Amino acid sequence: MFIFQKYDKWVISFKDNQEEFFNRVNRGDSKYWEKLEYDKVKSVITLVGRKFQSCTCEYGQCSEPPKSLCIYCCKRFQEELFGLLLNKKVNVKIDESIILGGEKCSATIFVG
Repeated sequence: MFIFQKYDKWVISFKDNQEEFFNRVNRGDSKYWEKLEYDKVKSVITLVGRKFQSCTCEYGQCSEPPKSLCIYCCKRFQEELFGLLLNKKVNVKIDESIILGGEKCSATIFVG
């Protein structure tokens, strides 16, 4: 079950209005995400993160954050979040992350 600082309840509040969830990100209301595009025909969500100097995750606040933080923890967090939002199984591919040497954290979410 997905329980992370009450994000589960927040995400559930958008289950009947998923478009608003995407619109909030694309309006600039997200602290961490710059853009979120859902191509329903291809069943793919493209998540583009904002640029940060360092990892924004609490667990990444150390001199040498482990790469597994992105590869497993963040991946699983996003799978749970988008799976809950869409009520479908999703698979996340981390495309870029600060810990892995990128300027931001971005991912592709495959739906279904």
